[in-house]
Amino acid sequence: MAPTDHTTEAVIADWLSSLSDAGVVRLELRPAAASVSIWRRPFAANGDGAKLAGLALERAKSRGLGMPCVRATFFLLAFDASGGDHIDEQTIVVPGGNAGKGESAEEGTVQERLISHLLKAQSDLHRLLISSREGHDLAADRLVQSLAAQLDSHEKRRIATLDLYEKLQDRQLQRDIQSKTFALTERRDAMIERKIDQLTPIVVNRLMGGGPGKGTPFMGEEMVRQLLSNLAPETIDKLMQGLPPEQSALFAELYLAYAAAEEKRKVNEGAAPASSSSSSNGATNGAINGKGDPPS
Repeated sequence: MAPTDHTTEAVIADWLSSLSDAGVVRLELRPAAASVSIWRRPFAANGDGAKLAGLALERAKSRGLGMPCVRATFFLLAFDASGGDHIDEQTIVVPGGNAGKGESAEEGTVQERLISHLLKAQSDLHRLLISSREGHDLAADRLVQSLAAQLDSHEKRRIATLDLYEKLQDRQLQRDIQSKTFALTERRDAMIERKIDQLTPIVVNRLMGGGPGKGTPFMGEEMVRQLLSNLAPETIDKLMQGLPPEQSALFAELYLAYAAAEEKRKVNEGAAPASSSSSSNGATNGAINGKGDPPS
């Protein structure tokens, strides 16, 4: 069959007769440019093939007249009972809607279809670009929102950290104030205790009948012990320098006696030895040996 010839009913009938032993159970007619069936009939090997050929050709011609072309092409497909793809096909060429207009009309139609396809492709491209741009904008908005949320979270954490730091600083300041207050209280209590310890013999002496013009004080020895044991090394050095050598020797002997007794008492009480003993040993020993400086 030449490319410009149209398919006849006899050609279709001959093709159908060749399928009598192929197990064909169904025929479908489809346009060449589509995969949708426009005509479907059951097929029997002993059936009237000429009638089916006429029906298929009439359906193809009827549909071809609605196509904007000179020649419309269809495929008559044969299917077996397996339900798979077709096992054979017959090409059917019928006149199209522009069959009476000649080749120029067909060329014009082809150009129109090409322009239509180009316009459609351009429209699809524009829609794709717009969709891509919208997707990019949405992604940018989501990114900005995510970054803003992270910034807010970090700012809240920074504020919480600053609050915690200020609270810790306040507590540290309170602890420092309490520590210093406790240290001052201990120093004050120690000073008061020391003063009371020094004044206790005088009070007891007065309570026990001692005092000026009443003879030997009842707590005289205790008062001497308190006086000598609480003298600072610098005070002892000044006293030794201001006394004659013989008085310095007497004072040194008295100091060493009471200082040794006081140091022993403090050791027995668990206190540290008096720090002034070692510092004043040099001055008192010098006074005992007669090497003290004479008074100026």
